[in-house]
Parts: sequence; structure tokens; C-alpha cells
Amino acid sequence: MVRIFITAAILLGFPAAAGGQTPAAQQDEPVGWPLKKAKAKDAPLPEKIPPLVPSGTDEGPEKQNSPPARPFEVAPLEIIRPPISPLRFVYPQNYIAFTVQEGEALSKLALRLIGTEDRILITAYAGGDNAASSNNDAVKLSFRRALIVRGFLIEEGVLPEQIDLKALGVAGDGGPEERVDIRPISP
Repeated sequence: MVRIFITAAILLGFPAAAGGQTPAAQQDEPVGWPLKKAKAKDAPLPEKIPPLVPSGTDEGPEKQNSPPARPFEVAPLEIIRPPISPLRFVYPQNYIAFTVQEGEALSKLALRLIGTEDRILITAYAGGDNAASSNNDAVKLSFRRALIVRGFLIEEGVLPEQIDLKALGVAGDGGPEERVDIRPISP
């Protein structure tokens, strides 16, 4: 134990542990870090760079020392996005949930809409085959379908301001009665 203490004391530089002797002063130049800096008179001089203006031009000295003009400017890249394709989801009667494939199509639509100012219109229809249902019930069912599609798009990152809804109830346009149509709104 004493031997370890003495060895540690010598390594740390305590002169008493080394028998009262102090280490000899170093006479030669230090090696390694920090590097010795070269004197200014020993440093090489930088080469003189010729002017970039061709000779024979009639430009003053202030023009000759300025950097050359860029021959062309590069325009910033624009992101080219494909147009939004209309979507149509056809539902069984009285259903409000969409399928996995329709969810994947909505995810792709959400990726297309995120970070843009593009807008879409969700139009929902319901209640065409059931004669006993009133138009009011059809509007409620179509509104629930539209809200589910809208909620999914918002969860995917689309801003609510980009989505407009219409719940029309019974469809009178000759298309499928139980459906949700999604189409872009032109600006």
C-alpha cells in the first residue's frame, strides 16, 4: 500500500515522495503540443492574385478589385405537385365506416394536401334505398360519414381550414345513393 502511494506521488510530481529531490529543469526545446509558432519573417509570402477583369478593358481600379459578376442566377426550385384526383367511396346502406383501401387513399390525399393551400370538398349522400327513412335521417347519416372522413384527414395532418363539408342526404344526381365524394376546390 505504501509503495502504491509513493508511486502515485512521484507520478503526480510531489518532490518529497521522490526522496526530496526535485526534477531537473528541461534544457532542450519542448516537443509536441503546443507547437512552436513560426516567426513572421520566416513565413512564406502569399502569391499575388492577378485581377479577374481581362486586360484592355476601360474600368477603374475600384472595378478591377471587386469580385466578378455571376454569369447567371439559379432560380429556386418549385415543388411540382400532381393535381388532386377526385375520390368516391360507396357504402353499404346505414354504414358510416370506410374500408382499409379507402383509408390508404385518404392517407395519400393527406400527404398531397399537407404543406399546401389546396382545399377539398367532401360531399356525402345517404338514404336512397330506404323508403321508410326521412330526408332528415339521411342528412344525419351523410353528415356522420363526412365527419369521419374529415376527422381522418385532420389526424393525418391536414388543416381543418382546407376541408369543406356538404351533407346532402338523398342523392338526386343519378350516382350511387350511399356514397362520399371528395374533390378539389379550385382557388
